[in-house]
Amino acid sequence: MKSKYQWHINTPITKDIIAQYPEINPIILQLLWNREIKNLKDIDNFINSDYQDLLNPFLILDMQKSIDRILGALQRKEKIIIFGDYDADGVTGSTILYQGLKKTFSALHQQGKLNLGDNFDKEVDKYITVYIPDRHKEGYGLKDTGVSYILENTPKLVITVDCGVRSKDEIKSIQNSGIDVIVIDHHSVPEEMPPAFGIIVPKRKGDPYPFKDLCGAGLAFKVMTALLTEARTKVGYDFIPLGYEKWLLDLAAIGTIADMVPLVGENRIIVRYGLYVLGKTRNIGLKALMDSTGITAEVDEIDGLEGNSISVYSVGFQIAPRINAAGRIAHANQAFQLFTTDSSNEANTLAQELQKLNDNRKNLTETVLKEVEARLYQSDNIQNQALIFEGDKNWSIGVLGIVASRLTEKYYRPVILYQEQAHHCVASARSIPEFDIAKAVQQMDDLIISGGGHSQAAGITFDNHRKEEIKEFFRQKIREEVEINNLQPYKNIDIELNAQDVDWDLYDSFYKLAPFGMNNSAPVFLVRKLRILDIKVLGADQKHIKLKLTSEAQVGTPLTIDAIGFNFSYVVDQLHRNDIVDLVFRLEVNEWNGNRELQLNIVDIASNQS
Repeated sequence: MKSKYQWHINTPITKDIIAQYPEINPIILQLLWNREIKNLKDIDNFINSDYQDLLNPFLILDMQKSIDRILGALQRKEKIIIFGDYDADGVTGSTILYQGLKKTFSALHQQGKLNLGDNFDKEVDKYITVYIPDRHKEGYGLKDTGVSYILENTPKLVITVDCGVRSKDEIKSIQNSGIDVIVIDHHSVPEEMPPAFGIIVPKRKGDPYPFKDLCGAGLAFKVMTALLTEARTKVGYDFIPLGYEKWLLDLAAIGTIADMVPLVGENRIIVRYGLYVLGKTRNIGLKALMDSTGITAEVDEIDGLEGNSISVYSVGFQIAPRINAAGRIAHANQAFQLFTTDSSNEANTLAQELQKLNDNRKNLTETVLKEVEARLYQSDNIQNQALIFEGDKNWSIGVLGIVASRLTEKYYRPVILYQEQAHHCVASARSIPEFDIAKAVQQMDDLIISGGGHSQAAGITFDNHRKEEIKEFFRQKIREEVEINNLQPYKNIDIELNAQDVDWDLYDSFYKLAPFGMNNSAPVFLVRKLRILDIKVLGADQKHIKLKLTSEAQVGTPLTIDAIGFNFSYVVDQLHRNDIVDLVFRLEVNEWNGNRELQLNIVDIASNQS
């Protein structure tokens, strides 16, 4: 039986490296080396990272002038509009800004500097409002409708979050109208930055901030940390308690996980502490959302797969999809309203609405996926194609990114799916590590209306009559950079182990590397020559398998352990009792009826050829 993936095993560390760090388990040292953590200081910072290790937000270029402008606007009771994106990162980032601004505004009011009267809660929304565009009608970022809304409502200050860095003309128009704009964004930067009052974009050239990979919500958290720090010097600790900003970490962690930025450096700290804040959140809407999904207040940094604890998994696969469903199917305002309501009844109602939207999103996703695959089956051999490029006027824009991701994973090809509208097409693109799709989008400004994103995910808008040009441009670029005929998905393997290494000591040791996510994935191990003692098919749909394995071929006490393979039932006809296999897996804990035992979560399996 052949493996599904190519296996790329990381180069083993040398004996000299092991000798340099005698206090560190060699297996853990290998895992750190694989993550480019190679000196004692970096190792210590990674394993023992603390909230106090977060960087000074004022190191970001334009932070001080932006904070001075925001604080001045609040003190002068100038109207502020927060312009956020419609995805989970944008919604959580917008909420962080709204709550931080509201807290500062409240402190100024309590100190007697604003004279707003006794009805502060009703007054505050006259001065601080949030605008999130309609994904279906407006698309991503600052567009004509959003600019018109801003100009009609005559604020003195606009703060964008998770968008804006590529909106040069729109921001120029707003600035020329006497409205200052502060851009908070983390997407790929253009050659020419927008003419905004302040630009909080650590990725831009010349910005000295050491960590470049914060998402929109993470940057919003840094801005609010800076604002609250500055505001305390003016209103005192009685009105803004020291550490208040930590209560915003729950939202920052959700945005960080949802946007799939690298879970290292500051992101790792935000998520680690944010998960615990989420466990005791004061946010009524978040509580209602977790209750509706069956998530308990227990935090699990390392497990959580298929579980109901607070973890990277439950945030990424249960909480974030429900937030995203609002923007994908209806309007992201529903999610923002959920996170800012003071009513438990309203929170419960909104949480249930997000659940229904998410169910609808799943159905739409399956419909589009089936239609695309039906077309692929009618075309030439997919393995000879450089690109999957399909569209339809009836496809929902909100699910195209999800479908594109699934197709990219299945066929290991860049995928562009679009909805064809009256005059233009709106597309979601997903790619493979070998091809930077955002870079390609930047090289086609003359062909598209707008576009941008990350190396493996982008959004594009283009005129209907240019579909074939767009398609051919991408095909040519992909063939220039990628050996299409040799493409096969690969799986990085951290380390090849002997069976006797698989024990509780190993599990307890790599726990220190959690929480796991992008660029810090849960370790993937390989053990060869395992004998199959038993095979079972599991699940109501019979899609999963469970193997009982032993390592009898090795010297010493044999390992006997269970392995679970989700969606691996297709291999059942190729496996038999007493077969010898090589197994790629993640090590996890299976808990049942008060018992707790180690279990292998199958990543890939192949017959042993030796």
